[in-house]
Amino acid sequence: MKVETMPDDWMHRWFDLQAGHVWALGMAIVAAWMAFVWCWPNIQKLRSKAGD
Repeated sequence: MKVETMPDDWMHRWFDLQAGHVWALGMAIVAAWMAFVWCWPNIQKLRSKAGD
């Protein structure tokens, strides 16, 4: 019993073409976001110290 409307061949072809770029971009965004969240309190502390 097959329900999918998209042809598997098309899906696999698109995935093979796009997956590398999508994964690289996604990982870069996640890494940048985590670094930002990790560093933000320290940045705020440094700024408050500089203000004093």
